[in-house]
Amino acid sequence: MIRIENLCCGYGGTDVLHGVSANMGPGEMVGILGPNGSGKTTLLLALAGVLPIRDGQVRIQGEDVKGIPPKAVAWRMASVPQKAETTFPLQCFSVVLMGRYPYLSFFGGYTQSDREIAGAAMRRTGIHALAERSLDAVSGGEFQRVLIARAFAQETDILLLDEPAASLDPAGVVRVFDLLKDRNKEGALVLCAVHDLNLAAVYCDRLIFLKNGRVVEDGPTEEVFNARNLSQIYDTDIRVSRHPLSCAPQAHFVPRHCASLPSDASGDSGRGDTRSG
Repeated sequence: MIRIENLCCGYGGTDVLHGVSANMGPGEMVGILGPNGSGKTTLLLALAGVLPIRDGQVRIQGEDVKGIPPKAVAWRMASVPQKAETTFPLQCFSVVLMGRYPYLSFFGGYTQSDREIAGAAMRRTGIHALAERSLDAVSGGEFQRVLIARAFAQETDILLLDEPAASLDPAGVVRVFDLLKDRNKEGALVLCAVHDLNLAAVYCDRLIFLKNGRVVEDGPTEEVFNARNLSQIYDTDIRVSRHPLSCAPQAHFVPRHCASLPSDASGDSGRGDTRSG
């Protein structure tokens, strides 16, 4: 569904990504992780066709993204940016309806079907009651769900999301990622840049770690999410244990004043300890 081969791109005359390669198929939920400045957002922009590719290739459903018109790209994938701003106080429903824009005919406006699809996307994301509310009068979590509803209204098989849970409270984070996981279970490829290691490990079945613009680990969460990899990628001591319900691996950063404590005192003993990973 997405094939990346030796991708090099960046801003101005400086490359941020250096020879990145990866293949992603339908039904995967993939987390893109790595330290700040590692190239997570840059990768998503390149996949969406927003950022020019200096070298290498990105193929979306078999076609080179450089040869696909923007409207046709929007038929294939929907994007949720890390930060979105609007100059006008648009109604939430109008923003979600924009997800149907790629399907407009040259002279046509939004159809009743488009409006019904947008309404269904708002109901699915739990924001139907906000339909007539101005976008500048909603909370950060509601705003994020408006953007996700817009992406759902696009009805694509690929979702690209850049830090979809940024600035949300814990309940909002769970609500958003549950929505994404549901869409993933329906067969969509969900690719999201995530800062929260433990959140990614709970929801994503595959993780791609970037560092200094290169892929340093790529594989099933159970294989790549371990203390050795994480400590090397983030240049700090990290221990790994298990989530009490899902048993997904969970990371624990080690403060300096705890580094000398025995492992059982630092909470890493017992079932599911994967520190030796």
